[in-house]
Amino acid sequence: MLLQQTQKPPSSRAKKGVCSLMIHLGRLCICGAVRSGSRRIVMSKKSQVVSGFGFAMQIGATMDEIRRAHGVSEEEFHVLATAKGRPHLERMIKGLKFESVQGVQILRETSILKPEDPITFPARDKPIDPNEFFSRSGIYLYGSFRERILPVLKPVASTPRRTYGIGRLKKNAYDREVRPDLPKRHLGNWEDIASLIEMYPNGKEGYYLFYLEGVGGEVFAVRVLWDSGNRWWLVFVWRLDECGCWGADCQVLCPGNAAL
Repeated sequence: MLLQQTQKPPSSRAKKGVCSLMIHLGRLCICGAVRSGSRRIVMSKKSQVVSGFGFAMQIGATMDEIRRAHGVSEEEFHVLATAKGRPHLERMIKGLKFESVQGVQILRETSILKPEDPITFPARDKPIDPNEFFSRSGIYLYGSFRERILPVLKPVASTPRRTYGIGRLKKNAYDREVRPDLPKRHLGNWEDIASLIEMYPNGKEGYYLFYLEGVGGEVFAVRVLWDSGNRWWLVFVWRLDECGCWGADCQVLCPGNAAL
């Protein structure tokens, strides 16, 4: 799950929110169990009478497990722990399925996707042009991108700091199987692909999958990966399901702000 992150450290109010929420979670645990994704965390009678410090440690571990299961960063968790986000965080704790609350999107573990720590791209205060960027050395752009995506891309004057959720494929899957497990608004931005490449000029292991709108409003699958042999980033584009199924461990990226 994702939330537009703030650059400021968590406020004392947010920290107090986390503490009070830990107490609330403790009550939920004592009453029985807490659901996290498809797993069930149950506290035994013995666990219910541990010392205050030990109990707090156990609750903290449970909270961290829930946070990771939903793909929420620590900063985002602090924001959700405030009074405004509290009801939605409690719903998360109880395992209820919801997708978007006040522009915050949820990336949940499914039979196909396993949420991982999100990635945050820094704000961009200088203009960037798609034709110029994708012509740079260190990038190999396939003809499919030039034909299907590049013609509709527009220069961007600046962008805010953005967080993308990452869901790693647990098994081979087609686009028609992957997309239903993503938030409704999961189309990416070309400039964020540029940010990924800029963040790792010397490459990064793995391969990444974005969904972008291209020529004619059609949605395409864009695969980005590092070619260590030639030392450049490869950018491919396919129509949905055109490439067959994506391999397990492919990392699917989608923006965390539903307004993007």
